[in-house]
Amino acid sequence: SYTAWWLRGAPVLDGRRPAGLRAAGVDPLLAGLYEDAETADADEEVLRALGVRTTARALLAEPGGAAELLARLADAERSVSARQLHGLYGLLADLDPEEVTLPEELRAVVDGVPRVVPADTALVADAPDLLPLAAGRALLPVPPDRSSALAAVLEVRTLSVALPAPPPARGSRSGASATSA
Repeated sequence: SYTAWWLRGAPVLDGRRPAGLRAAGVDPLLAGLYEDAETADADEEVLRALGVRTTARALLAEPGGAAELLARLADAERSVSARQLHGLYGLLADLDPEEVTLPEELRAVVDGVPRVVPADTALVADAPDLLPLAAGRALLPVPPDRSSALAAVLEVRTLSVALPAPPPARGSRSGASATSA
């Protein structure tokens, strides 16, 4: 509504504009991406109408929510943990690729440290067994069962495509039998 639009830009929450704030203590996935608003007694629907972010899922359900989240993730001044990235990328994987505006930069984990990297260098961590070979690579952490979906949403390659690790052509037989039970 017009009233909600006007209130989003007006300093109505402790002298601050609601847009760009996060309901304090509600969703840890959004911590560091938004400044906390003191909203202990406010209704969640009212906060959402004002533009205060309540949950990552609610943010992604809004038009332009994915673009907003990805832009905040690409802001190197914001603090985001690898654990948060894992959860956020898991939620992003559920989106329709047609509805996501592709960013130029993504927040990835490089050697255990979250960093902002060019999107074309990021890889979706789809194969845990290849992680030891991925030193120095920019990985987007996501549950393995969501990796293909995230790669499609963000149009990035998977780790298994970037680092193919075929087994040796010839092996040697060991003393253990593969058919023994």
